[in-house]
Order: sequence, then structure tokens, then C-alpha cells
Amino acid sequence: MQERKKFKVGKYLYFSRPISESFYPGSHFSYLVTKDKIIIMADEKGKRKVSKRRNGRTIRNIFDLRAKDVISALQGATEFKVTEENGRIIVSLLKRKRTVSISKESSFVSLEEYFETKRLCFSKDTLTRLAAGYGTHQLTFDEVFSKVDWRNNGHLKEQEKILKEGIKNVYDVVSLFSGAGMLDYPFKLDPSFRIIFGNDYDLAATESYRANIGNHIICSDIRSIHAPRADVIIGGPSCKPFSLQNTHKRLTDHKDFWLIKEYTRIIRETDPKVFVIENVPNFLSKRNEGMILSFKENFSDYDLTFNILCDDKVGGYTKRKRAIIIGSKIGSIKLPDITILPKKTVKDALSKVDASWYNYYDVPKSTPRTVKRFSYIPDGGTFCDVPDELKEGVKKRRFSNCCIRLAENTLAPTITEVSKNLIAPPLSSPSPNRCLSVAEASALQGFDKNFRFLETNVQMQQQVANGVPFFMGKFIKDTIKRALDCFFTRKPLPE
Repeated sequence: MQERKKFKVGKYLYFSRPISESFYPGSHFSYLVTKDKIIIMADEKGKRKVSKRRNGRTIRNIFDLRAKDVISALQGATEFKVTEENGRIIVSLLKRKRTVSISKESSFVSLEEYFETKRLCFSKDTLTRLAAGYGTHQLTFDEVFSKVDWRNNGHLKEQEKILKEGIKNVYDVVSLFSGAGMLDYPFKLDPSFRIIFGNDYDLAATESYRANIGNHIICSDIRSIHAPRADVIIGGPSCKPFSLQNTHKRLTDHKDFWLIKEYTRIIRETDPKVFVIENVPNFLSKRNEGMILSFKENFSDYDLTFNILCDDKVGGYTKRKRAIIIGSKIGSIKLPDITILPKKTVKDALSKVDASWYNYYDVPKSTPRTVKRFSYIPDGGTFCDVPDELKEGVKKRRFSNCCIRLAENTLAPTITEVSKNLIAPPLSSPSPNRCLSVAEASALQGFDKNFRFLETNVQMQQQVANGVPFFMGKFIKDTIKRALDCFFTRKPLPE
């Protein structure tokens, strides 16, 4: 028997172990829950799979147990310890009387313990907002406790930032269809914004969101969501109904069309000063003009602006374009029509990526046939450069956007799921006949090494592809911030 370190219990059981013969990434397992133990067994027919997590060059197994019986067993437990015996993993639950000492990694504490030992402090900003018209809004637990610094006697982190940096206004943000938090990230980095709520249906994406943005996200069907009031709502409902690939169907026939209606519902319920919707450029096409007209009627009390934003024009590395709708009750907010020069290149993005990036080693596996195809493609080339005998099994309509090799001194194309569309790095890269790593795709989207993607390789690729490039998000954030600051200081909105 080998005893391991004790871990504190949070909302669910999630722990890592070294790789062994019985348990390795992708292997199946089953488990048995008793009164004070959870026994995990290798099982080829088990419904659960072992995941992986990298830390530099080290790979560890991740066991993620969120079933109701496990969560029920954790009730009252303060810690658990992990041991191995006869090829099984034994998770022993420890129920000890605890003192209120919250670690940096965890913010779970009972209300009884909290009110016995701490005072509840509100920031000056919160009190100002209540006096300015939020008095009819009852604060939720999430709105209050997400702002508390559990390691600093209950004082607010934001209050310290305001005093230290002299920030006059802090604006609350609600994030919908949050994904991995790529649109949220520029808002998080700016102390003038405080993200108080997030929601997404993709469990893997919400894990990445928690690692990058915070624990305020809820993984749930948006139909069950009632968001707290905020100054700003941001998000991008599913683009599938509006994509060019859906032109053969009626817009309202697509299974995801109702998501835009749920976004509309939450805006109407929460009444923000500003909301932002991002989607594919085709969202604003003539084909969808009926929906846009209905949208304008639903938000007749908002000033609406409709924009097509290009990543490379606002400082990004790609040609990606997105439709951006901004609704405002503080005056019309227009995205400035600018072009930032000099334009950035693939080389500018990829030259920053090294082994210190969290997802550096997350490289999709390529078949020998795919590797051979890549070997024929020059910088800036596509599948069209591949010999005919290697094109079998791929539809001709995909030739122009399949098996792309990036060119160092140009913009990158729109970053899609790299193992699906087979996007390779320039020939000057180490081992060029492969797909981009998750870190390289993230860098091309404008993110730094501090932004991490979690879960399986395919899920991480989807998260990168589905997100808004960093410089797009920053441009939107900066524009909204200027408008809000002008509103609260009673200055005219910038032209």
C-alpha cells in the first residue's frame, strides 16, 4: 500500500495520479462508493475514462468523478487521501472537525463557519451602485461571495485594486455561451471589469474557463439560467444556424436556433446597460434579415450597432472575421474603423511558443498518410499541392481549406479545429509535417502562455477554434470601457 498526500474536498472529486500499468490516459475504469471510501478499479467495460494533464514534460492521470453518488458521499468530508492496493485506487474520505482556513486553491466554506468567524464587507463601489439605482435588486450568494477574498479576513479583492490603482468605476459583466473564456479574458485582465457570472453547456470548456477566468461559471443548459444583474452582458450563441454550411436549411429549422432566443430572454430579464453578441459574419447576411428585423423590434429601447470585425485590423494574427452586435442604453457605441499597422505575421505569433507554454506538448496525432500529404505542401500551400494518389477519400470541395501549411511572413487563416482541417506549421518549424499544437493555435489566436486549455486533445482544439481571438476581444472591451466611463463621468461619447 502506498499512501499519498491528503487533498481538500471541493464541490466534486477531481484528483491526479501517476500513470501506471492499470491506469493510463484513455483507459476505462469503474468505481464503487461505500460509506467512507470510493474504490476505483480498472475496467475495460467501464463507462468512465482516465483523462490526462500535463505539467511541463510530466503527464499525470486525472480521475474526474462528478456522479451524484460521489457528490453525496463527499458531504461532510473535509479531506480525502488516496492509496493504491492490488491494482485498485482507494479514496478514503476523512470527516474531521475543520477550522475555517481557506487555501488559495479552494473557496468552499459553509455559511455557518463563515458567519461565525468573519464579517461581511462590501466595497464602496457596490454601495455606490445600490444607491445609483440597483436598490431594487436583491444580491445573490454568487454576487456577494465571488467578490470575497477568503484569505484576507473577508475584505474584497476589488476594493484593494480600486484603492491601489485609483480606478473610479468597476463594471460587472455577465458572460453567456462562455466557452473556455476567450472573449472574457481581456475583461478579466482589466481591473475596470469584474466578471460575476458565466455559463456554458460544454463541461470541458468550463474546466478551461475555471482555470483561466474563475469559479463563477455554471455548466448548465441556458434554458435553466437566470443571470444576475450586470452592467455588461457578453457572449456568442452557437454560430451553426447562421453558418454558410446551413444555407440549405431554413434558419428556424436548425436545432440551435433557439439559443439566440435564450440570449434575448436573459438580456430582457437583466436589463444591462450594454450587451455584446458575436457570431459568424453570415449572421448579418440578407438571408437573416428577418431575424435582424425582429431583433431590432425586441430591443427598440437600445441603440444597436452592427459591425463586421477583422482580427488582423485590430492587432491580431489571423484573417478571422466576426459579426459584432452592440446594444447600448448609454448612447450608440460604434466600433472604430481602424487598421493597426504593421500587420502581424504567423512568425510573430509562433516565435513566442516554447516549452514553458502549458499546451506545448498537446499535438494532435497524424496518420502516416497525413504526414506524407504534409510533406508535399510548401509554405502557404494547401491540399491542392498533394499528388492525386494521396487525395483519395477527400471531397474536392475541401481541397482549398484542407491540409493548409502556414507561411511565416503572412497572416494566418481563420484558426479552425487543427486536426479536422489539418493545419500545419511553416516548414522552418521543428517537425513541420504535423498539425499545429494547441499552444501554437492559441498563440495564433493572440493568447499568451498563461492561458490554458484543459481536457482531451480534441476538446482543447475545439475550444481554441470556437473562441474569439484575443485582440478582437480586447478591441471590443476597450470600446465598451470608453463608453461606460464617459457615461458615468457625464462626458460625451467618443466618435
